[in-house]
Amino acid sequence: LSDRDHHLYYAVMNAFLVACAGLVCLAANEGSSVNLHLPQDDATSPILSRYRLDVRKHRSFSLLLLNKTFNYAAIVVKGFLLYFWKDTFRLSESSAQELTARVAITAECSAALAAMVMMLLLDGDSNTDGAGGGDISKVRKVEGAGPSRSSAPSSSTYRSLLVLGVGAAWMGALWFGALHVGKQAQEKFPYGGKPALDAYAGIMVIGSAVWGAGQGLYLAGDQALSYLLLPDRAEAAAYLALNSVCACLGGSIGGLAAGGLLAHFGRGAPIGQAYAFPGYAALFVFAMTCCSMIASVAILMYSTLVRSALPPSS
Repeated sequence: LSDRDHHLYYAVMNAFLVACAGLVCLAANEGSSVNLHLPQDDATSPILSRYRLDVRKHRSFSLLLLNKTFNYAAIVVKGFLLYFWKDTFRLSESSAQELTARVAITAECSAALAAMVMMLLLDGDSNTDGAGGGDISKVRKVEGAGPSRSSAPSSSTYRSLLVLGVGAAWMGALWFGALHVGKQAQEKFPYGGKPALDAYAGIMVIGSAVWGAGQGLYLAGDQALSYLLLPDRAEAAAYLALNSVCACLGGSIGGLAAGGLLAHFGRGAPIGQAYAFPGYAALFVFAMTCCSMIASVAILMYSTLVRSALPPSS
């Protein structure tokens, strides 16, 4: 099946996509976005108008979308790990694929487990928010209720932001671990081979499990905030569809940046390698930068949340 492995991969991926999309359509309890009311003076096309967001009015939801874009850009780096294994340990194609599969399965299983546990913990009071208006960039006063009453975000929003930021910082730290392992392998085993693989394969599998836990934390916080910060839950499908725009932008930017960094800094590779180690180091630094940006934006959102919950000064 080696000549058809990529066909099987895409076939399985498409089957999962169709199955998951079907489940969502069956479980979703909302009207079609096709019948949404559009302003009469809207000069844009019906399709573009559904992918439009007032970033000033819905600042926090916009920042969440920015974080999603950074995450998709960082995920692209995972696609270059196969070449990293081959060049660092001088592995054959089949051995590199086997190691990549072990690392990927370990990371994704760890991420799924961490995400499920964290989502159960975050589910405590997520239903206490009012419909719509979950944006933390503003607090609405209730008429006739005095200055201290407001529709402040729930504690789930605080916790979800904290979990998202910790998960992003966690992933960034583990990307540094990949950089460190690669540097050590190059110095101690310049010709790679089985000794290098035996020395670092176990460390990489364990590191991928720890990295996956951070990814699970991020995904749990991101999914919770996607619901909590919806500008209008009556139009949830339209707002959540913006995730596809983030995936497109993040994947495109990440692919261009990662490929360019690897090609530029990976020049002058020794015989037996496609790219020199500095190229992979640049990739990992790019991934760390994206994770740092996610954590920084989460801190900004958290500080905005805290300020918005403070009572107005007299």
